Amino acid sequence: MIAWRSKGFERMGTVDLRKLGNDQIVVHFGGQLTSVDAYTFANSLISFADTVRSVNEMVNPGQKIDVRLEAVGPGSFKAVIKQVKKGIGGFFSSAPSNVFWILAALFIEDALEGESTITVEDDVVIIERGGERIILPKEAFNGYENAKNSPQVRRGIGRTFEVLEKDEAIENFGITPDL
Repeated sequence: MIAWRSKGFERMGTVDLRKLGNDQIVVHFGGQLTSVDAYTFANSLISFADTVRSVNEMVNPGQKIDVRLEAVGPGSFKAVIKQVKKGIGGFFSSAPSNVFWILAALFIEDALEGESTITVEDDVVIIERGGERIILPKEAFNGYENAKNSPQVRRGIGRTFEVLEKDEAIENFGITPDL
């Protein structure tokens, strides 16, 4: 099973998703890696991108989200997902502006074992599972619930982890605001 871990941490403890940036995230593959199998990278990124777009369509109709490989140097790239507000619907939506809160909560929760306990507080929702805590801004909770129950989103998350689990070199997977 692929573990969900932030770079450099053995155990997450508490992940406060409010700290994710508003306009982009970077996807990380962890392990003793100096390279990643091309098929693992491509297929997992395609599944991840499909999931990103599915969640975005649900919570931010009318807004486009780009999944791009950005150059970090001549011929070198990193996977960056950027939220781009395009279309009139995106500017008048009452949905959370940060689809990444929802996306990260879904991927982290799916990677952890056990049942989830959800506690709704004044301004946050706390999701506890497998001894870990995910703090989700309350404004994103309805979008999270809708996305969590979407068969298309569930398939996308499942396909992403399925691809990663087939590659023995990949030990963990993470989403961060930057490198």
